[in-house]
This record gives sequence, structure tokens and C-alpha cells, in this order.
Amino acid sequence: MANFAAEAVAAHAEDYGNLGRLEVAMYSGEEFIQATRSGQEEDHTGKRPYGGAMVFCDALGGSAALRSLLGGGSRVAELGCGVGLVGLALARCRAAALVLTDGEASTVDLARRNVEAAGVGTGTEVRCMRLGWGSAEELAAVQGTQPSGGFDVVLGTDLMYYRTDVPELVNCAAGLLLGAGG
Repeated sequence: MANFAAEAVAAHAEDYGNLGRLEVAMYSGEEFIQATRSGQEEDHTGKRPYGGAMVFCDALGGSAALRSLLGGGSRVAELGCGVGLVGLALARCRAAALVLTDGEASTVDLARRNVEAAGVGTGTEVRCMRLGWGSAEELAAVQGTQPSGGFDVVLGTDLMYYRTDVPELVNCAAGLLLGAGG
């Protein structure tokens, strides 16, 4: 199994309209690309921005209504945060609380580094946490970040890849929503 911690990390930077320029670190390099294609044991998804995240950020940057809905005091959980691009965009909308989750610990670490490097500083409390969709313990830990135990908004982009368990995804999202009995 390859170790990418020492590998050079590239940057993805793009302008997202009213959100301004967002920049995230991502894994890159030929060794990483080959590992993602070879089906190695370690899960390499989420270690770079995907198209859905970029489209979402474009939409968020271009829509005052969407920024108002997702900001302005909302408590937001993101499933499958990857490098944290969507989370950084949401932080600029001034959500009251934002929890970025991913099923891979190394991906959560990368998102956390990107949040710290961005110096979010918008008054939004941002946390990065591991959340496997079928893990009751991890779900309870994420729920525990909110006094009410739930979130106003749960979202995700580029969530469905290879061996995804759709019922676990739906149950996890429902468990995070306020008033969903989670």
C-alpha cells in the first residue's frame, strides 16, 4: 500500500463568483493516480475535488438565495467532504455550525488541513470528523456536536462511487437531520 503523506501535494484553486477564490490541497502525482486505478486496499476517493463539488460551489457562488438558505445560522453537515472544498464554500456563507464528514480518516485529515490553511474566520464553527455511514458510534459523535443532536441541512456531492450501501447513506442522512428521529 502506498503512503501519500510524504508525496507532494498539489493545489486546486478556482474563483466561485460571490464566494471568491477557494483553494484546497489535494493529492497528486503519478504514484497516486496509479494507486487509484489499481484498486489497492486503501480508499483513494475524496483526495481531490470532484466535478459535483465544483458545480455545487459554482451554484452557491451564483445564487444569493442558496447562500441565504445554507448560511445565516443554519447548522450544516456534509457527507463525503473529500478535500473540504464544499465545506470552505459553505463556511463563507456563514452557517452557524458546519461539520464536514468522510468515511476515510486520511481524507478527513486532508479536509482538516485545508480548513486550517484557509483560516475560515467567518464566525462559522467548522469541524472535520470521520463518519462511516453504517457506524452508529460515529453517527452519535457527529450528532453530539450539536446541542439539538441534529442539523438543519445535510448534503453531499459525488457520494456514489463503487460499493456504496444506499440504505446506510439514507439512514445516516436521516439520523443527522433535525426532527428525523435521529
